[in-house]
Amino acid sequence: SPNLKVIEITVTEQATGELSAGAGVGTDGTSFMFAISENNWLGRGIGFGTTLDLTEETISGTLEVNNPNYNYSGNSVYAALNISSADKTASSGYESSQTGFSLGTEFEQYENVFLSPSISAGYEKIDVQSTASAAMKKMDGEFSNLDFSYGITYDQRDQVYRPTSGYRTNFTQTLPILMDSSSLVNGISISSYHGFSEDVIGSVKFYARTIHGLSDEDVRVTSRLYMPQKRLRGFNTRRVGPKDGEDWIGGNYITALGFEAQLPTLL
Repeated sequence: SPNLKVIEITVTEQATGELSAGAGVGTDGTSFMFAISENNWLGRGIGFGTTLDLTEETISGTLEVNNPNYNYSGNSVYAALNISSADKTASSGYESSQTGFSLGTEFEQYENVFLSPSISAGYEKIDVQSTASAAMKKMDGEFSNLDFSYGITYDQRDQVYRPTSGYRTNFTQTLPILMDSSSLVNGISISSYHGFSEDVIGSVKFYARTIHGLSDEDVRVTSRLYMPQKRLRGFNTRRVGPKDGEDWIGGNYITALGFEAQLPTLL
């Protein structure tokens, strides 16, 4: 029939998983990483991954499952299990171990407006050295928490990968449900992009976080804020901020403003 065509489709199977390992040396010391990921687990397009990170002070492992199109709704649903152990006696005078589980989702509520609520449960044990300050010794003990977090993102970038114009604003908040030395966290980040030419793309990035203990309690030492490495490059992330004697103890507020220039066509 003249209104019909014969179409031949050839399907070639490709690997859907990855096995990766790496090592690095920087201001935070030597680190090693090993990860396994699968983006079509059970043949249903479900992402599955596990990661192991080793540094001079910490050992951490993560197991994640993410369904990017749950029940064909276009909404992503994820779950994660985290286990970590840290020996920060040299820098902050304490050791800690954590086990946590989180469950959340992310979806586009309105055009360019994304919501990401989640709930997380965790158990933590902190052992403070006898030589630490009196304020640090108050943090010694075992803690259990159940928290609700949500994020609101307004994205007006022209594209997600290497944007050349527009801006992206994100607000996050964490609210305790079951309180055991719990804290209230607020955060905002803004990124704006402008292409001066095909060779130069400029961006301005603002980042701010606050954390406050409830019932006039001090914020747990492992929950205090430190400057993220990507916001202040070239410095040890846990040695920037307030100190109590010789111990780096983190803070209640963080603010960072950065200016960047990308040269996509260089070389």
